[in-house]
This record gives sequence, structure tokens and C-alpha cells, in this order.
Amino acid sequence: MAITLNEKSMMEELKSLLQEDEKYVSVSWATLSNRTPKLSEFMQEGELNKIGSSNIYSYVGVTKTSLNIVTLNPLDVTRVTGRFKIPLHEIQNISIKNNLLRCSITFFFGKENITINWLKGAGGTGIKNQRNYVQRFVDFLNKQYTI
Repeated sequence: MAITLNEKSMMEELKSLLQEDEKYVSVSWATLSNRTPKLSEFMQEGELNKIGSSNIYSYVGVTKTSLNIVTLNPLDVTRVTGRFKIPLHEIQNISIKNNLLRCSITFFFGKENITINWLKGAGGTGIKNQRNYVQRFVDFLNKQYTI
């Protein structure tokens, strides 16, 4: 088993959150920069207090109906600490900051929000198409939400 972030592990972990006949529009690795109590409502597995509070390594996937997040242990990214399935209709709005090297998307749930940060390069990981994956996220979410 690989001891770094990689596409095979990413797909295996994110696949567990898919419903029958559901497909990902895009998947990638990212960091969840903050967590909110609202996030616990979408937890499928794990304990919120064990995933950390900031800069949490994650595999993230978006389908036509949900944002799926698998959080990883910061010292051993082969260990999952939590799984979340957030219906897109629960997200009231988003804010995207997208530049050459990074992308940051904040998802708003009323008075609470979570922010996911992507590096567009994936040096040191086994994820080869990170830049394309991030752009697919941005394109899809731009169509879903009026920004």
C-alpha cells in the first residue's frame, strides 16, 4: 500500500460515499481548512472531534447531487478519520478564489461555512491530474451556484 496521497486510494475511499448509479464529476485531494458544527450533520462515518480542526488532508469528490469528503489522518494518510456526504441543496452559496497555483472554495450553510483549499500541483503525491480535477470542480460549481 502506498504511504502517500494517490489516485487509487482516493478513488477507493471516495467510492464508498457514492449511491448506486452515481458518478463523480470530479475528484481531487485538498485540505479542509476549517470545520464547523454543521459538518457533523453530514458525517457518514467517524467522530468530528477526531478529524482535527484545521488544515485537514482530504479526498474530495463532487457529484451532481452531493459534495463528498473523506478526511485523512495527518500523520498517516492511509487512515481515514471521517466521511461526509453533503447534499448540494444544503449549500446556500459558495465563494471561489482561483489563481494559477491555488484554489479555495468556501461553502456557506447559513451562518456557518467550510473552506476547501486545493494546490493545483500535486508534487509529492501519486495524483497526476490535480490541475484538471480542480478546474472541473470550479467549472461544475460555477454552473450550480450564482457567484
